[in-house]
Amino acid sequence: MENKLRILIADDEEIIAKIMEDKLRKEEIFEIIGIAKDKEEEVEMIENLTPHIVLTDIMKGRRDRAGLDIIKKYNIIDSKIKFIVISGLDIRMEIVKENIKNIVRIFPKPINLNQLILELKKVHREIYPVEIVNINNSIQCLKKKPYLQRFIENLLKKM
Repeated sequence: MENKLRILIADDEEIIAKIMEDKLRKEEIFEIIGIAKDKEEEVEMIENLTPHIVLTDIMKGRRDRAGLDIIKKYNIIDSKIKFIVISGLDIRMEIVKENIKNIVRIFPKPINLNQLILELKKVHREIYPVEIVNINNSIQCLKKKPYLQRFIENLLKKM
């Protein structure tokens, strides 16, 4: 499949990054393009690997709020790159106050990986919307399933 969501994981806690990587690699619509362990690696990988979305922590080692600095930077210079924040810090008020729009969602630590996958699938659908192709052939194939045929015919009438 060529329409994969390009994901960069940025977390200084290696075990958390590895768990996320292992879980996300099981989904064929995701491509993990890198794992950044600090602010410098994260910025370098964003610049060189062009992710669709970055999964980032706010705290990077001892650097207070380094992840938020990166998000603010790309909020200004590249609005196409989106971020999902995974953090123990509550930054919701700061996001509203500073009008940061490139954050898709904030997840608290410990993260629920199933919820993360659902959110990433939403992002994938926004980037690669499903196209309806050759609807007439589809209707012909559905004649064996009349309830689906009626549903599609009703949708077509509404268009």
